[in-house]
Amino acid sequence: MEWMLIIDKVLYILVSIVLYFVIKFLQDKGIIEKIKKIQVSDELKETSIKLGILYAQQVYNEQGGKVKYEKALEYISEYLTKRGVTVDEDELKGLIEGNLIKIKDELSSVWGK
Repeated sequence: MEWMLIIDKVLYILVSIVLYFVIKFLQDKGIIEKIKKIQVSDELKETSIKLGILYAQQVYNEQGGKVKYEKALEYISEYLTKRGVTVDEDELKGLIEGNLIKIKDELSSVWGK
């Protein structure tokens, strides 16, 4: 039983050392910073999509869906560009469509079906 305890502690130490060097390597190569930037970029995209859709719904309430969609697309594109986030139009349209489905489900009683 003592050997199992010793082996367990040695493995714990070895794994800790390996993890230290892996993290150090990732930091030195700037990979961790790139991951953080991607995460911030994704969060900005998600926020801007929701804001753009709600903005278009509020400001262009009397307009048809196509006008609201175009205004949301314009708003979101400008919002992201000002913050240094690049996104192509197809990706942006896909994100809008996906969020529209979620928002419509959540707010169907207010917006009407």
